[in-house]
Amino acid sequence: MTHADALTVRELSPRGHGAVSIVALRGRGALERARSAAARPNLAPGDVRVVAWRTASGVLDRALCVVISADEVELHLHGNPVLVDALLAEFEPTGGEPERRANTERQATAPDAGGASLEARALAGLARSTTDSAARILLDQVGGALRRELEAQAVALDRPRLRALIERSRTARRALEPSRVVLAGPVNAGKSTLFNALLGERRAIVSARPGTTRDVLRAHASFGAYPIELFDVAGTRAVAGSAPDAELERAGQALALELASRADWIVWLAPLGEPVPHELGARATEFLSRADVAPPELASSRTRRLSVFADPARAVAAIHAAFRARFSLPEEPWTPGAAVLFDAAAFACATSAECELDDPSARRVIARALAV
Repeated sequence: MTHADALTVRELSPRGHGAVSIVALRGRGALERARSAAARPNLAPGDVRVVAWRTASGVLDRALCVVISADEVELHLHGNPVLVDALLAEFEPTGGEPERRANTERQATAPDAGGASLEARALAGLARSTTDSAARILLDQVGGALRRELEAQAVALDRPRLRALIERSRTARRALEPSRVVLAGPVNAGKSTLFNALLGERRAIVSARPGTTRDVLRAHASFGAYPIELFDVAGTRAVAGSAPDAELERAGQALALELASRADWIVWLAPLGEPVPHELGARATEFLSRADVAPPELASSRTRRLSVFADPARAVAAIHAAFRARFSLPEEPWTPGAAVLFDAAAFACATSAECELDDPSARRVIARALAV
């Protein structure tokens, strides 16, 4: 086989979120690969079919498969980079590094979902999802999973089944909407070092000088399957005087407390076991930071310890696990084919129905969830 014959995969559509992404398989074996992945052994040149495209981890997406020839196949997927990247990754062992074409002049955007059906709103959300799990959850709803569940509930209300739907949806919403996580604690607690480790890149300046972080650093990240809006804020300490530097640091601390008060979760890092401020305690999980250099009696008394400098990978894993424990989340929030109340309106309607299951109006509440 010559280099020109090698099977390659290439994204033809502009890179980014949109309604549709087009990926082309080209080279010897393209049709056979499509037949295998779609479980359609009869695919032939000239065919245009909707197929369930499978990867090693299961069904990736329902895509329009266009067979141009035995050596060229196009797949028209839902327009989400997560789905495209998963498909491209399938070809890395056979075709080398996937060829990707980006268009920096145009960025596709999701359509306005106002007034649209459940399936249309799920499709609009799919174009904005940032994790593989979120995309899979929404693909199931695009396929009608939520509509079928709500229609069944409207006919015959089932309390255990409705509660299961709501609990599954509470988990899924953490996968669909980013949680606000604030790294807080005294100065020099290792917040910026942990911020960099969680992002996998150097974004915050790290220094032994107290008060280095004065403004707020914000970045998008993911804790496994869950998207996160991550904040690194100024450390707490007593600051005296009226010099400009002192005023600036006090302003940074005030902003840090204000952001922490609105966080979904606060990671409180305390190298000497400093307690969480009372007003933040309900949202915080305490960690002994710099545990590798902490006094032995202090380190042995704490069950949650981090050594970001000494072992950043273990520290990141500990934060991910603590986040899941905080919100009682599984590692994988996606249940194949399961209905999920993916938007706030449907979730509110179904929650109201759960509270009023013995009321004759409960079925009408479920019916409204179908229409919102």
